[in-house]
Amino acid sequence: MPECATRIKAVKFYLARMDHDLIRQESAFHWGRHHDELLPLAEQWDRYFATQPSGEDNPHLALDVVEPALRRLINLESVCLTWTECPWTTLEDVGRWFDDELSVDLAGEEPRNLQRVVFDVLRSYKVPLKSLTMQPLVLQMASSLSAQDDLADTSFGTLTQLRLEVEGNESAGNNQLENFILLMPLLRELQIHAFRESWRPVDARFLPNSHLDHLESLDLYDAHLCLDGLASFFVSHRSTLRHISLRSMRGLVNFGRPPSMTWELLFELMNQRLENLETVHIAGFFSQKDERKCMKTTWIVLRGNSLKLEHHVESSKVERYIMEGGQCPRLNWAIA
Repeated sequence: MPECATRIKAVKFYLARMDHDLIRQESAFHWGRHHDELLPLAEQWDRYFATQPSGEDNPHLALDVVEPALRRLINLESVCLTWTECPWTTLEDVGRWFDDELSVDLAGEEPRNLQRVVFDVLRSYKVPLKSLTMQPLVLQMASSLSAQDDLADTSFGTLTQLRLEVEGNESAGNNQLENFILLMPLLRELQIHAFRESWRPVDARFLPNSHLDHLESLDLYDAHLCLDGLASFFVSHRSTLRHISLRSMRGLVNFGRPPSMTWELLFELMNQRLENLETVHIAGFFSQKDERKCMKTTWIVLRGNSLKLEHHVESSKVERYIMEGGQCPRLNWAIA
């Protein structure tokens, strides 16, 4: 690699894992060989196991080689560490067996240890990054960085793209994720997806102390947020936001401080205030509490969805309303 190190601009660590004992017992790897029509599936598993280290079902990346390898890449612009993305998409049966949660469980302490090493390298890196992806992000590793640290401010301060999967809730009084994002004033694209369970920041408020002057794209999945706070974030970024994706969101309503924001009012605000919005994607399972503090749920589904859902609305209708105006489509809420 030394001779080509200066030409490498992006590095992606595929760290996904599968339960090999389970696969050998229950998948087509074994019984598919006894049926001619299933033999191609068994052959897929042969190709999969040919890529795995022999004699070790759950290998771990040697951390002592990561730091010197990264330091050789003096023109590095993009780093991705993923334990949740399946790298075997061309092998249909293998991909069908992949489980992202099991992959992270099998990795044990590797996400924490590897992210610590990578962050330490990036913190002292002389060539600034443009893109960083962590799937999932270990929040404690992110919180070890500080905006008061000149080295961290230099290396992370040039990021324009941040893509994260976040597991769990943040502890009270500790805005770990926001403090991490505050290192990145040049962000243009921010993606935060929950992993394993809904992500809920401190007080369910979405980046209350952040203003990203260049933010153009926001992608949120399975977040538990105060709707008033999300509305405030949208308004404060109304001149730059061009692309928004909200999927399977849980909304919290502030009671006793009318007018309380609801999903319907938030969609109306997006239509009226986000003057530079170019694309919007709204889909999945949405919820909010009503004025009686009852939990209400609904589905915003893609056109042609085969699920038989009584309480739903087509996503295209909601998206068209946000982009073009008119009458907001009625959200068919169910009391949970």
